Amino acid sequence: DGDDNEKNNTFDCHQHVIEFLEKEEIEEKKNEYYKKKVMIIQGKSGSGKSIFCRHLEDTLWNNYISDSTKPIPVYISFPKVYNKNNEKDIILQALQAKQINKETMNVIREKVTFVFIMDGFDEIFDKYNQSDNDKYFYNRFNLNQWNANIIVTCRSKVLNDDDIKNNLISVNQNNTSMMYLWPFTKQQMHNYIEKFAKIQSRNKKKIDDNNDWTPNKYEETLNNYPNLQKMVEEPFLLQLILTILPSLVKRYGLESEISKAQVYEVFNDQWIDIHIQNIVSKLSELRIQMDINKFKITLKKYCQDVGFDINNDEIWNKLDLDMENETKNIIDKKKETNIMNDISGAKYKTFGKNILMVIVLVGNNKYQFLHKSYQEYFAAQKIIFDIVLWKPNVITVDNQQFQQQFETYIPILSINKKLLNEELGIIQFIAERIYDTNSLHMNLKSRLFRIIQAAKNNPNISFATSNAATILNVANVNRAFLEGQSFHGHTDDVNFVHFSPDNFKIVSSSGDKTVRVWDVLSGKVLQILKGHSGWINSTQFSPDDSKIVSCAWDSTIRLWNASTGVQLQILEGHTSVINSVQFSGDSSRIVSASYDNTVRLWDVASGKQLQLLEGHLRGVNFAQFSPDGSKIVSASEDNTIRLWNSSPTKQSRSLNEHFNSVTSVIFSLDGTRVISGSHDETIRMWDVTSGKSLQLLGKHRGWVNSLNLSPDGSKVVSGSNDKTIRLWDTFSRKLLHSFEGHSNNVNSVKFSPDGSKIVSGSHDKTIQVWDVFSGKQLQVLKGHTDHVNSVQFSPDGLKIMSGSNDKTIRLWNALSGEMLQILEGHKHHISSVQFSPDGSKIVSGSWDKTVRLWDTLSGKQLQVLEGHTSITTSGSYDHTIRLWDVASGKQLQKLEGHSDTITSIEFSSDGFKI
Repeated sequence: DGDDNEKNNTFDCHQHVIEFLEKEEIEEKKNEYYKKKVMIIQGKSGSGKSIFCRHLEDTLWNNYISDSTKPIPVYISFPKVYNKNNEKDIILQALQAKQINKETMNVIREKVTFVFIMDGFDEIFDKYNQSDNDKYFYNRFNLNQWNANIIVTCRSKVLNDDDIKNNLISVNQNNTSMMYLWPFTKQQMHNYIEKFAKIQSRNKKKIDDNNDWTPNKYEETLNNYPNLQKMVEEPFLLQLILTILPSLVKRYGLESEISKAQVYEVFNDQWIDIHIQNIVSKLSELRIQMDINKFKITLKKYCQDVGFDINNDEIWNKLDLDMENETKNIIDKKKETNIMNDISGAKYKTFGKNILMVIVLVGNNKYQFLHKSYQEYFAAQKIIFDIVLWKPNVITVDNQQFQQQFETYIPILSINKKLLNEELGIIQFIAERIYDTNSLHMNLKSRLFRIIQAAKNNPNISFATSNAATILNVANVNRAFLEGQSFHGHTDDVNFVHFSPDNFKIVSSSGDKTVRVWDVLSGKVLQILKGHSGWINSTQFSPDDSKIVSCAWDSTIRLWNASTGVQLQILEGHTSVINSVQFSGDSSRIVSASYDNTVRLWDVASGKQLQLLEGHLRGVNFAQFSPDGSKIVSASEDNTIRLWNSSPTKQSRSLNEHFNSVTSVIFSLDGTRVISGSHDETIRMWDVTSGKSLQLLGKHRGWVNSLNLSPDGSKVVSGSNDKTIRLWDTFSRKLLHSFEGHSNNVNSVKFSPDGSKIVSGSHDKTIQVWDVFSGKQLQVLKGHTDHVNSVQFSPDGLKIMSGSNDKTIRLWNALSGEMLQILEGHKHHISSVQFSPDGSKIVSGSWDKTVRLWDTLSGKQLQVLEGHTSITTSGSYDHTIRLWDVASGKQLQKLEGHSDTITSIEFSSDGFKI
């Protein structure tokens, strides 16, 4: 982020798109049948996608005016024009809205080239995804009927990788480009602030005496609010915050901790005040008096209702009626009769809608917020007010009576109407209010806990319970109700643990021949799955959360119902120990790997064996589906990894220039190269297509223990037994820095989420932090009394976690180096530690037979799952990679060349490479 963007593989987005479109014009002139291109632009909320699209439209329109042979740009707002009942005519509808009739369109359709700039696919995706029609948007919207290149914008992380591939790329991969909008650099922010201040100073309406705000004053004020500085990297938030910065200072004072929710609150209050004054002026001309405060409350409530129910078509008539009735009641009763004779219901209704400050009517009973974040803010406000404004029937009630009355109210709360797992913007706004010092929000946290507590007595509040838990997790609130519990169960080694897709359950397998399902919130055992007659090696939830699969030394695979624990199938066929099982992404198939030298493919519904994949010469330790389910990768003790595809091909080239165990393999982000580290002390880069070694990146003077690729894919860091950390450029293949400071083996190296720092853990008992660009050592974190085995940055980059043989996990402040927490409880070496994706929790596994859950914020132990007698392990002694064809069962590739253990294999993001 920030200035670091300029040092990485970034470019001017506007110029890049213009060049992309001009290149397509040239290609089209060369080839009459040239297939049209699609560019997908992603970015976080507020990154400026819509602003960028509007600016692009202006540029392309000016180009067309200067040269009529240029394509005509058409900006299309998905939320405004999308109709799930008439998807194929979306372009016709958009052009008709621009006053172009159908006859004219038919004339120009084949003679004119277009650029369709389609903005906000993420905002219609829920409705779009409900249909069983062709998933690919290009076909679904009939775009092949138009002579047009397509630009599509989509908010990052709303669609997962599979959604993007199926809906936006499909079979058109070679003609689809992807681009991401990065946050503003400091220089860009400075330039924008200067322009903003000049416009404000020229504005004749000098509201709130803000005309004395110079560019320097804006920047100095922002520097007094560290948490605002991150927000203003996003163009939309920069504009919004500059607009209300004087008001923010007045309300909260200097150097306050201002949340995003508070920013939106001030912005909306200011905007409402301006519009209310305009309304009062207009009404006074008609000699109408109104209660301004009541009208403000009505407007806010209306926006909250619309924000929460914006995707519910049935809600609008009711909301319109409520709005009209409420507004009638606000008008001075003495004037009501005469006024309503002058203003018809329809006219009055339209007048009411036009005054809404952040929401506009774009069609018959169809609304669009001017920005998605406005909708999220108002939806969050509705959920919060539903919870905090409730009061018991009698003020003097004890805690138990309060809880009993509150539990009867929970089913009708907004928080219980729908799951908010995919509405992260709404969740974040609510989570921020937990720390709001305003008295209105003081009981929000306690009432969220009450909702969770009520789940024991009421099965009809599952949405509310799940949402409350998610909000508390995002807010990093310590879940005190879980503290102090121990969970007894397994009586032998625990070999595998796995979270359910909804993160509310854990499944574990053990040498005690049982599989156990645990509830994450309560820590209780939900199911004990018995049936295997041997040590259970692996278990997993299906992606659809309906089933569990397990495999064991008894040569069987068993399928279980995840809700009831009932055994559904016994999959028999293997003749030796089964080492691994995995579901396909659609939950319809299972792949298994066994010491009988085979990989097998199974049908989940029938339990029948679909394919027997033979080719390995020794036991197979591991097998895995590619993301699209069309390939399988397997790793074996015959020193090979094999990859099997849907169409028979010859065995791939061997990657065989290492002379000892390969300890780490990682892909470049574009999937065209592989980087490997080995006990032969070298790091090598390979070309995936040819199988050739592109470069010997360099040589350590000891085993290479750890590799990590930077978030942007431009650098790789390595840690070695020679006590050094080395940083390499993946494009020039040059050594950038050699970091020296450790006095013993370097066991683990990791980049920070923004790629600006590296953290390393060593046998010398220290953790060290390094600056990527200068190569300087920033911190030496001391405290562990034994080897540091693993290190990791938290997802927000503000904390560092370390696990050690001294039986402790330690949390550190990544900026100051201060030790924040010592997580004590394990009684033996800690074998693995990991942050949860939201950074609120830590899970650890140890040789003391336990798996433990910890709260990141407080450092308190949340759960102990006891009963294990050995360390949880993973890895392979296989020297080969094998690729199998799922459909035919034939071996497609055998990747040979490793001369010792292969410890890591992974598919590229597109599922085509290993």
